[in-house]
Amino acid sequence: MSVGPFVEVGAQALEPLVEVAQQAKQPKVRIAVLGALSRFPLSLDAWQVYGGVLRKTLDGERPGSTLRRKAIEIGVGVPLLSVRDAVRSIAATRTSDAKFARHALDEAGDVTGIGPLLRQIRSGKAAPDAYRMLARMPLEATVYTARKA
Repeated sequence: MSVGPFVEVGAQALEPLVEVAQQAKQPKVRIAVLGALSRFPLSLDAWQVYGGVLRKTLDGERPGSTLRRKAIEIGVGVPLLSVRDAVRSIAATRTSDAKFARHALDEAGDVTGIGPLLRQIRSGKAAPDAYRMLARMPLEATVYTARKA
């Protein structure tokens, strides 16, 4: 299925790059390929294949490693809940990547950050960028959380 003037890239077309992303010995090459793949207009099946490779990187790399942190940065922009949930899981751990993952989620406007941001703002002790970060979040989630709190 194509949308507008773009033709979606299917999973089969990604196979050579996916192989490099999984097997390259140099972390810089693997992360460069993962970053490049995220910029293609992917079909749903291609996103799912890509998401699987990215989740393996998130799960398989050593906490604190450059490759894992780059994968976290990329992961918050992937339109798959499974990948976003993998980053959320890292943020909920006590690993060295937890704070990094929470920051990446906040920068991406992840809805899990709404409650803490609203509490900061209501307390009058909000960080200077709290309003900017809140503005990135989905309006429906922001209003729902504000009414609930």
